[in-house]
Amino acid sequence: METVVSVICPTYRCEPYIGAAIASVRAQTFGGWELIVADDGSSDGTVAAARAAAGADERIRVLELEHKGLPGAVRNRAAAEAKGRYLAFLDGDDLWGPEKLEVQLAFFGRNPDCEAAYHDFTFLGSDEAVARHGALWEKRLDSELEFESLLIKNCINTCTVMLRTEVFRELGGFDEDPALRVGEDHEFWLRLAARRPILRSPGNATVLRLVEHSATRGQSEYRWDAQSLRVLEKMERLGLVRDSGLIRRKRAEIQFSRGIDALYFRGGAGFRRDLLEAALRYPWAPKLLVAGLSAWMPRSWLRAWLKWLLEIKNRLATAGGNEGGFNAVF
Repeated sequence: METVVSVICPTYRCEPYIGAAIASVRAQTFGGWELIVADDGSSDGTVAAARAAAGADERIRVLELEHKGLPGAVRNRAAAEAKGRYLAFLDGDDLWGPEKLEVQLAFFGRNPDCEAAYHDFTFLGSDEAVARHGALWEKRLDSELEFESLLIKNCINTCTVMLRTEVFRELGGFDEDPALRVGEDHEFWLRLAARRPILRSPGNATVLRLVEHSATRGQSEYRWDAQSLRVLEKMERLGLVRDSGLIRRKRAEIQFSRGIDALYFRGGAGFRRDLLEAALRYPWAPKLLVAGLSAWMPRSWLRAWLKWLLEIKNRLATAGGNEGGFNAVF
């Protein structure tokens, strides 16, 4: 069968999970795929576990790379060997539902001008971990994600994306700058969206496993503020963002994120100042204004209040009600 989709699977110390990730690819209802597992110099048994899970399936290759600690570099190395017309990404500790590739390929068939598509996902982990990430992840399941909205908030998870291989290569792949170690995906989506909007495909076929040592989800969230600022600065250097109002809005969002991080992860130190300053910096954004005006609340009240607003927003986004109304608040 022709190789239509190249599945890029970066791994690092994924020994307990890589077998399930590979099995979820092998269980796909669409069979025209190849799977390139690229291991970033793991010191555990990840490579052996990957080879065992691959068995005699000739569609699966395992690359053993020197450790760099850069997810983007690992994905780039695997993508350089891709034979498929499309690329799809699956981290070594995550899972796909069996119809992931079939549904997304059908979407591309109905939308011949589409260069990249993403979809919804769910979390898998302890009740505490799922609740923590659910309280922070803002879904924006827009039918089209354009550059400006994506600059304000990265709502795309890499493991939900499928894109044309030629487009990935034209853009040069992910940035391998160590300063963008966990922001390289956002930076790439922005360069992609600057060409053409990223479309939402149907389905909820990706399961993100919340693993403590993950390169992204296992880290303290304070790093995202610095990453977001670096991404914004690069967009300015590339000349992709010149609007002073948009830049001010993004910097306000970074301030807001810093306040949320303080509220949830750093014992509350400084969260009132950050939330208020975000609102003052850009009071036209309902989310920032509500958070700033609510900052007087005791920490436990504020956490519950903001979590409730986000839950309502995400329910509406998932239901397709992402156009204005209450959903614009959070």
